[in-house]
Amino acid sequence: MTFLIIFFVLQTLSAVLALLKVLSIQNMVYVLRFSYAGFLLFSGFVKLIDPLGFSYKLQEYFEVFGMEWLVPVSLFFSVFIILFEILLGVCLIFGFQIKKVMWGNLLLMIFFTFLTFFSAYFNKVTDCGCFGDFMKLDPWHSFFKDIHLVFISILLFVFQAKIKSLSKNEFSIILTAVLIPLMFCVYTLSHLPIVDFRAYKIGTDIIDDRQLPLDAKKDVYEDVWYYEIDGQVQEFSTDEAPWSIDG
Repeated sequence: MTFLIIFFVLQTLSAVLALLKVLSIQNMVYVLRFSYAGFLLFSGFVKLIDPLGFSYKLQEYFEVFGMEWLVPVSLFFSVFIILFEILLGVCLIFGFQIKKVMWGNLLLMIFFTFLTFFSAYFNKVTDCGCFGDFMKLDPWHSFFKDIHLVFISILLFVFQAKIKSLSKNEFSIILTAVLIPLMFCVYTLSHLPIVDFRAYKIGTDIIDDRQLPLDAKKDVYEDVWYYEIDGQVQEFSTDEAPWSIDG
């Protein structure tokens, strides 16, 4: 969570300084470009570690939206989204196909913002799965995160002309950015995650992890009594001692 806060503060500060003309638009674009690309790569990598786990999260969304027919291909969508996210990050860093990248990223963020708002407002999916098992975000935190990212995406979209290419080896870099993560996906689907963030990873003492933390919020119990008094059923708490009421 600290990482996200620093990331958001840096981007917001650069945008504000550019608005106040303390920072040039070009320098603002540099900050937003590389920080946002880093975010995309980080987000893609933590899901790349366990694409199967991310597919389970997609299944939740499919079921919530009544699209159970997509559940069998949830793994395909999982791999596709991960590769797409990483490819966007790489292209943004190197300045490849910027117009297409800006459109793809903006549409992707608007789509994710809709999903997280739906999850938050209707409390349907309690964890967005944006960072796999590495970091859990509740729906409202995830929604506000996406609002910020949409804002950054719009700024980059508006000033995309200032994003210049850093390399002439576009084809080879893009091909590498697709093939290496794809091969990594194949490997992780055949083995346990190389970095396991799951609750019951190897080496975890399940008995110890089942213990309730000392500072955990205690359960609160309340008895509700229903008594018929003078022909009407009424609700009482234990403190009201309804058994002693005449009638």
